[in-house]
Amino acid sequence: MQLFMKLGIDLRNPVHRRRLAMATILTVLIVVALFRFTGTPDQEEDPLTYATDQAAMDSAYAENTDALLSEAETDLYVDVSGAVNKPCVVCLPSGSRIFDAIEAAGGLKPTADVRNINQAAVLSDGEKVYVPTEEETEAGNVPQGGVSAGGSIGSPESSGASSIQNGKLNINTASQQELMQLSGIGPALSQRIIDYRDSNGKFGSIEEIKNVSGIGDKTFEKFMDVITV
Repeated sequence: MQLFMKLGIDLRNPVHRRRLAMATILTVLIVVALFRFTGTPDQEEDPLTYATDQAAMDSAYAENTDALLSEAETDLYVDVSGAVNKPCVVCLPSGSRIFDAIEAAGGLKPTADVRNINQAAVLSDGEKVYVPTEEETEAGNVPQGGVSAGGSIGSPESSGASSIQNGKLNINTASQQELMQLSGIGPALSQRIIDYRDSNGKFGSIEEIKNVSGIGDKTFEKFMDVITV
């Protein structure tokens, strides 16, 4: 344990543990590759056994390489800011949740207010987690869900928007750019929301947004806490 700490590896950190495992797998693959290309098998003695072993080694090498690359491609990068001890961009494994991002950013400050943040929500790559203070929550200038793609609704960058009401985005008046700040909503879906609104009138409830093509229950759950009508 002390050796890992000297090397800057914190085994309590899931990202560090995962990277250590990946490094171990990579080392094994290198050893296998060296043996493969430098070994001098006696093919005259047992060519069939050698061919079988070689095929097995090739298969294992390919499978482990694919697994390693697949794992590397599933990393999530999340921007964590607000009332956390170390605001920063954190790298997390796929499937991580908001509480994982907060922990990776050093945990919560004493002034943090997480009453309106669903810490069990699953994160997506490129999302932003903003943890407000109690004072900010009372002022109503932060998102009550705490998460949005590309920027937090109600954060200092966007708190002046007219469609923000009590820290939530009004989907009946929001512009396309404002709608794109919602987690899981890109240019196409934001335009569909506006088209639906133009054709059917104002949304009667936040749940009605699920009538828009492409917005199902899972997408709705990502931003349901930060929208209003």
